[in-house]
Amino acid sequence: MIELVPHEEIATALLPGWTATGEAAEVLVAKVSFSFNADGELTPIVADPIVMADDYPNDDPENEAPAAGIEAVPFKQGAEWWLVGSAYSDEPRPFFPVQVRLTTSGGEHSQKHLVVYGKRHWQKTWRGWVASPPEPITQQPIGYEVSYGGRHPDIDTDTFVPNPVGLGYLGQRKRPSPEQQPLPHLEALDRLMARPIQRGERVGMGPIPSHWPPRADAFSNLDVDALMRGDCPYPDPLPATAYHSASADQWLKQPLSGDIMVELKGLVPGVSVGQIVTLPIKTPVLNAVLRTRTTRTVSDLQADTLIIDTQQSRVHLVYRQAFTDTHRRAQAELEVVALDAMAVPEGTQHG
Repeated sequence: MIELVPHEEIATALLPGWTATGEAAEVLVAKVSFSFNADGELTPIVADPIVMADDYPNDDPENEAPAAGIEAVPFKQGAEWWLVGSAYSDEPRPFFPVQVRLTTSGGEHSQKHLVVYGKRHWQKTWRGWVASPPEPITQQPIGYEVSYGGRHPDIDTDTFVPNPVGLGYLGQRKRPSPEQQPLPHLEALDRLMARPIQRGERVGMGPIPSHWPPRADAFSNLDVDALMRGDCPYPDPLPATAYHSASADQWLKQPLSGDIMVELKGLVPGVSVGQIVTLPIKTPVLNAVLRTRTTRTVSDLQADTLIIDTQQSRVHLVYRQAFTDTHRRAQAELEVVALDAMAVPEGTQHG
């Protein structure tokens, strides 16, 4: 049995699970958190608790997307990032661009450009159907609820499967009149909707729910009987990306380490729309120290998830390490140790 030693500033959890190849494991998950301001200055804070399951604001997974994605998963390939919260403008605007650009010390790049709109709807003109002028806004939540998707206005079973909680979907058949039907608040900069019959796509930066594709597809063959017996529920090896929560364009090939540069535009309150706020993140080095009565084993934790919360002005890094030989350890103690003072500085600010 492994006993996890709690840490005052780093959130930790030890979970039973399986590797992608079906090997039983004890999985250590650790998390460090920072607050940031409009100048991009980061301050270490006591880590928020590890999210054990997709967290829905009103506990209604049928009608909303997660406000926080699950962090307690057994493995990930490389790394991924996601962003939750709102977009902000320094003055009322009918629309404005938002952007995230991430660069790692290993040379990997990931970027996303979206456009945020105020409320608008389809209206009939002499030119045909056009979008009404958007209402000016200064803040707009950017969850999947305001991305393209949703349900047929009159047929509840006719849904846009990739995003059943969104806006703008008019159905596969028996389409209603577009008159006064809402358009999405969030669109990809290079794929803007021009006609009501145009099929949009799910866009966003947040975690995708586990019951939406592609996350649900990876577990379509789950062996429920084996799970109930306490055996590995995967009849076939899982894809290495099975537990990724973000869209594929937010995945990285390598775990996060060293210096990470995150550029945010239109996503930080109190900042002009055209200004880029740069977050220089130095990835803390965390070790897992496993002690038995006769041995002491040290291993590096891999940071595989970066979470940006613009509502709370916080950044989180989630780490993971699987231990597959725990059955040989009659009794052991596991502790997370930070080798970088940035993770657990003196006088840590409590969030």
